[in-house]
Amino acid sequence: MTRFIGMLCFLIVSPGGIAAEQYPVRPLRFIVPFPPGGANDTVARLAGPKITERLGQQVVVDNRLGGSGAVALDITARAAPDGYTLLVGNNTSNGIVPVLFAARMRSDPRKELSGITLMAEIQHVLIAAAKLPPNTFQELIDYVRARPGAVHYSAPLGGHPHLDMLALAGAARLNMVHVPSKGAGETVPLLMRGESQVSNTNIASVIGLLRSGQLKAYAVTGAQRIAELPDVPTFTEVGVGEAGSINWVGLFAPARTPRAIVERLHAVIVETLSQSETKESAAKRLVPLAVSVSPAAFDKFVLAEIRRWEKVVKDNNLRID
Repeated sequence: MTRFIGMLCFLIVSPGGIAAEQYPVRPLRFIVPFPPGGANDTVARLAGPKITERLGQQVVVDNRLGGSGAVALDITARAAPDGYTLLVGNNTSNGIVPVLFAARMRSDPRKELSGITLMAEIQHVLIAAAKLPPNTFQELIDYVRARPGAVHYSAPLGGHPHLDMLALAGAARLNMVHVPSKGAGETVPLLMRGESQVSNTNIASVIGLLRSGQLKAYAVTGAQRIAELPDVPTFTEVGVGEAGSINWVGLFAPARTPRAIVERLHAVIVETLSQSETKESAAKRLVPLAVSVSPAAFDKFVLAEIRRWEKVVKDNNLRID
């Protein structure tokens, strides 16, 4: 009888173990919540071929737009927890959306998704069209304070640039009006046409316009200045460190994905993103790569981000039903 029970346990446990050891046996799908050309898409397409080489299965990038990432979150959360459907999320999709768009979602990513690893940390820059009079951060603050309610800022509704601008307005006591945009591709034209005056966006999408003098920069997020903009101070240097965030990108799996598969993915991606060739290629795109020491550490990081954005949402009484 004891031998029979032991054999039964083997039959129950063995398939999962064998599946984890053989993983993957078919292509992986990386769901990206944002359009091609953005930071998430760049990281996914940069890492995909390298991960394919190591796993022996193709990584297919699947852009699923909608709800600032809510659509992609729902798709991933409801996918089979087998390691074949993964989400390339960021601080908007996995830090803000679970707080701000909860009423619109069919799933709760805080419970239904598990982190695998951080993949990149991208600094943002506070910008304006070259024709705007202020040339320094303090001049910009004085300019806005002298025109309460007359200065507009552009940012995607509910995205972290939007919440960063709300945090800046609170920290610097500014009265500005939000002009929703669909991302950097729409934000810059709004600035150029004068329909908005300032914005906070990722450095990679505007570096060419900054170099050509069509845009000007006032401050950058992150702990250090950006090498491409050595004269532009950080938000911390100008006294509003709480207002600037890093656009982090990370990989997530459905919550019940076997731990062995999550650990395998973590090891492969860390190895891939730590290679000098991969890091140099990313650096040329102004997308600095970064990894987590473990999936648990990444989960802890994401939870801290959610709590941070909960405070910004609460402080600004922001609601999107």
